[in-house]
This record gives sequence, C-alpha cells and structure tokens, in this order.
Amino acid sequence: MAYNTRELRLLTSKFNNGGGGNIWTYDDTIAASVAFAANYISDASARGMEVGDKVIYRRYADLAAKTTAPTGYAEGWVTAVGSSGATIVDFGGTQPPVEDALSVTLTAAQSGSVCIFDKADGAKFILPAAAPGLEFEFVIAGTPSSVGHRIECASGDFLIGSILMDDGDTGLTTSAAAFNGSSHLACDMSEVAKGWLAGGFLKVSARTEVQWLIRGHLLHTGNVSSPAATS
Repeated sequence: MAYNTRELRLLTSKFNNGGGGNIWTYDDTIAASVAFAANYISDASARGMEVGDKVIYRRYADLAAKTTAPTGYAEGWVTAVGSSGATIVDFGGTQPPVEDALSVTLTAAQSGSVCIFDKADGAKFILPAAAPGLEFEFVIAGTPSSVGHRIECASGDFLIGSILMDDGDTGLTTSAAAFNGSSHLACDMSEVAKGWLAGGFLKVSARTEVQWLIRGHLLHTGNVSSPAATS
C-alpha cells in the first residue's frame, strides 16, 4: 500500500517539548514494519522530519472512519532523513497513546504512554499514585475553546519542577512556572494565559512516592499566568 501523506501529523515541535526532537503520528492500515520501512515516508525531508524525531504509529482497520480503537501501535526513532525519505527504527515495547476525555484516570501499567489533549471542550488526566520509575508525556494537539486542559495528581501527591511559558505570537519564552512539590497538585491549563494552546508538551516522572517531577513548554498569548494549582 502506498504511503498516505494526509495521515502524517506533527504533534509537537522540538521547540516546544523541552529540547527533544519533533513528535509525529502516522495512521494507516498496514503493519508497523511496513510503515517504518526505509523511505516509506517519502516526503520526510520536505515535511521537516529530522534525525532524533519520534514517530508514533497507529494501525486502524478503517482509516476513513476511525470509529474503533486502533488495532496496533508502534513507536520509532528517525535515524536518517534523505531525499528519498526517512529511516525509522522501531524501538519496541511501545505503549499505545492515550486519547483524552472529560476525565481520564491513568494507571501505573500505562507508564511510558503519550497522552494527547485534543478535546475542544477541555480534558483532564489524573495521574496514578506516584512511584519511582513511572512517567508520562502529554502533548497538546488541539487548542480548546472552553474549560481547558488539566493534569492532576492522585490524592496526597504533588508536582515539583518548572515549565517554560512561551508566547505563541512571538515564540519567545516569557517566564517559567514553578511547582513547589508540597502544595501544587495540578497543572491547570484553564485559559490561554495558562498555556492551553496547541503545541505544548509536558513530561512528568515520579521521583518519590509523593512527588512527580514536571518539565516542558506551554504556549500562551497575552499576559502569562502560572498553571501551577493547589486545588
């Protein structure tokens, strides 16, 4: 089957995900080994794909509707990009991406997953109880029109660390939002000033049994406001 250019999507750029590579998704009906075959994604260079980028592959029974859950998943690293396309290495052990909803409670078994914010009316992910070794990535793929997005700790856990707040109009970093690890229990992107714009990227890693380390970039416009929340 031929490569479907419409199904390659840039989730977040390297400028917004804490200094890592770009993150892409590709949806198709083929096996991951075919999707990741050398030069299958033939327009990689023209689309801006680079060595070190991550590609999340989702296999569907029917691309036209996508009314059922994907039947397969894979993640790979881009190891080469040339005029004929990209070389992608499947690194195995992939967790399926977690789609958003009004409220999604994550489990420890989903550690390593990429969680995607894409609901127009906002969404919430609730972390499992903190335990060293657990980690999750969050990508804001769609800008909400109301309510906003939220990452919330389980009862008794807190967020510690800082995230950069970038102006979506100028691309410049305007400030850093700090989480104190003792009272900040959520990252609440409840308005544009708190970074709910598409393109944001966050990563949380459990450093103790009561604290999650948070870092990444969020995009805002206008006057910036911290998403660090105590309730």
